[in-house]
Amino acid sequence: MEIIKKNIIVVAILVALWCSVTGSSLRASETISTSDIKAVEGLVHTNYKALISIVSDQTISSNIKLEQLNKLVDNSIDFNIMTKLSAGSQHWQELSEDQQNQLTQSFKSYLQRFYAKHILKYSKGKVSFGAPTKKKNKIMIPIIIQTKKATYKLLYKLYRSKQKGWIVYDIEINGISLIKTYRLQFHTYLSQMDRILKEEFTKKGPEYGSIYKTLLKKGIIKQKNKWSAKLIVNQNELSQKLSFLDTEKKETVLQLLDQSHSHFNKLIQSLQ
Repeated sequence: MEIIKKNIIVVAILVALWCSVTGSSLRASETISTSDIKAVEGLVHTNYKALISIVSDQTISSNIKLEQLNKLVDNSIDFNIMTKLSAGSQHWQELSEDQQNQLTQSFKSYLQRFYAKHILKYSKGKVSFGAPTKKKNKIMIPIIIQTKKATYKLLYKLYRSKQKGWIVYDIEINGISLIKTYRLQFHTYLSQMDRILKEEFTKKGPEYGSIYKTLLKKGIIKQKNKWSAKLIVNQNELSQKLSFLDTEKKETVLQLLDQSHSHFNKLIQSLQ
């Protein structure tokens, strides 16, 4: 699965560079016209030439190439939307603004590292551009990359951003969506985040089972289902809210509550 992911990442980011349509004069309306599609098609070819020019330029260092490519990527992919869709709307809403920004930046850096390592190999493949099509308020661009070892059939999905114009929000490679590829990984961690298990308290004895109920009554945690709850008190206020406990029990409860936050950190670590 990891090998499949790597191929998807490298090819997806590579071709996303070719699909940037920022700086165009496309209209701000939601209606997609024939001229919109032609404009997107023309800019795909223009950006492909820009990509090849950067990669093949022998007069600049690798660091400068990477900097230029990163700039193209930033203008080509909406990492905020891609990360949000990969996380899923429910999990995304449960994250704080700082966590959303941290996850977006980590996911973006994760993708960039792979294409930076492999872009030369894939940029030498033969590229065929299909005719763009529209689906509701989106534009789909089919592209085929033929390398010595494999053929990749890609479908790029673009929507019109108010800030950047037409921009990629998802990519399919041989029928596999980049968003769906990472949704399971994100869900594995985020479904456990802020999940305070009643069982973890009761395992420590009846006293802690009672403390769990008290935390619910005092509004420190909120019940999600009969097995678990979610911390709803700000971390800065938590110690004061637990002042009804003696020092030993307070330390134990803080450790139990802190475990629920470790899953988000593990997700970030998985993207390092």
